[in-house]
Amino acid sequence: MIAALILALSLVALAQFFVYYCRALLAEASTVECSADSSRLGGISGAPSPGDFACLVLLARTCGVDSARNPRLAAVRFYFAALRRLSAVLPAAAGPAAAGWTQSELAGCAHFAAVHLDQQIARNRELFAQRHSAGL
Repeated sequence: MIAALILALSLVALAQFFVYYCRALLAEASTVECSADSSRLGGISGAPSPGDFACLVLLARTCGVDSARNPRLAAVRFYFAALRRLSAVLPAAAGPAAAGWTQSELAGCAHFAAVHLDQQIARNRELFAQRHSAGL
């Protein structure tokens, strides 16, 4: 019984730290403005919306090998999926504040994916310039 209680408390603490970690990643990405490249590639006009997240992640993953193994992107993808499930399960009785918060977090995840795509594009341009200057 005590072991089960310790396990439950540990899982709750782990989930709490995971949410804090993801929110810190989103806060860090929110300070970076998306370039026109990611907006153009993703077919986005204005700020990225939660509906653009999957497209932006797919584009980022096709831009480079690093993106497929990026733990930060994997964490945000998991956080996004969890928030989507939470917003589907969250009853309307929880109020508009809860729905507004989840939509804000989902939009933050989309912005993170756009920033990540920008970083992949910049990295690919840098590699191309290095190879071009080396005559490869």
